[in-house]
Amino acid sequence: MLKKISVVIPFFNEENEIKELIEDIINVEKQTNIYGEYIFICDASTDNSLLIVNSILKKNIELKKKSNVILNSSNLGWPKSLIKGIKLCNHDFFLFLPGDNEVPISTISHKLKFGYDILIFERYNMLSRPIFRIILSYIYRYIVCLSFLIKPMDLNGVFLMKTSRFKDLNLNSSSFFISAEIILKSIYSKYSYNTIKAIKLKKKNFYQSSSLSLEQFKIVTLEFLKCFKQLIIHGKV
Repeated sequence: MLKKISVVIPFFNEENEIKELIEDIINVEKQTNIYGEYIFICDASTDNSLLIVNSILKKNIELKKKSNVILNSSNLGWPKSLIKGIKLCNHDFFLFLPGDNEVPISTISHKLKFGYDILIFERYNMLSRPIFRIILSYIYRYIVCLSFLIKPMDLNGVFLMKTSRFKDLNLNSSSFFISAEIILKSIYSKYSYNTIKAIKLKKKNFYQSSSLSLEQFKIVTLEFLKCFKQLIIHGKV
């Protein structure tokens, strides 16, 4: 029986990227029918992102039939928007895509495997980003992995996961640490997993990031410590 995947796409103010993201989805749809639905979560964007999404879907009836466009009444942030989207998934597996199109769906569609509870697609090339972002990403990766006694791996890539397994996790993060928390708690819950170095980040048309602020650093640190306490000190999820 053919597996079907729910694709969750949270986005906020991505008018410079979202058109190419959907065009990539349309091209993939011509080659495979593995994707059962697309859940777009507009996190109260203040630009033309939502207008672009609806405009493209209006012209592509087949894709529109498979799409669910959700508008948050207020800005919830990427983690909460992601979780909201996953809770709406109707298929056994889900895949999330960043709304900035740094990971086009066409780059990973041919590498999907369904024999694991969670399949982690690691970034092997991030040269499209500023060098200081790349350095920080690797520092973050090694600090977290060594702290949690797991092999070094990319904790901020993209992953394919069984929807039912995700719903069993007790998640607390409200920052970009959410990806690491999902992966760490999956591993500590003895979920079957595998990693694939599969992602070469696409250069964005307009680069911006809100993940490097002092406030974000404080939040991530606190969430890291809370997760550490749950998994290492108490030995449970």
